[in-house]
Amino acid sequence: MADRRKPIFPTIDTDDQVRSYIEDPPDAVPDISATSLSNLTAAWDGTGPYAKDHKPRRNYRIVAVVHQPNFLMMAANTKSGITDLSQVKDRT
Repeated sequence: MADRRKPIFPTIDTDDQVRSYIEDPPDAVPDISATSLSNLTAAWDGTGPYAKDHKPRRNYRIVAVVHQPNFLMMAANTKSGITDLSQVKDRT
């Protein structure tokens, strides 16, 4: 991220039939990337997987955070006897 180098992609050991479905990555320097907040923070601070570079990566032009809602859904049929969500925590 943000160091203007061509990415190095690992080679995939596949047979010819499978290989025909895999497109090679472009031979170019990426100008846009997407990552998680924890990876962005590590790159910014030069820690974690970016520590071996011995420098923080701070040449970002735009940083945006897109929050995704995380929630848990459940369904219960009438035979379960559940009439309130507080009853769920007591069940195993």
